[in-house]
Amino acid sequence: MYISLVRIRAGLTQDQLAGLFGVDQSSVCRYLRLNERVVGEVLPTPKNTSKQTAGYSKWC
Repeated sequence: MYISLVRIRAGLTQDQLAGLFGVDQSSVCRYLRLNERVVGEVLPTPKNTSKQTAGYSKWC
């Protein structure tokens, strides 16, 4: 999970992440693929944020 968050925050390539974490590039690829869906559901996106704020404005 940490590799996925570092990639999103720093914008590093898989090769750079592999060097940073001391694993091979194929392992980084597997980790990213496994965590991609979870991270996508948890982190806010413009689409999710606009839906949430539209819901809040109904109560204000």
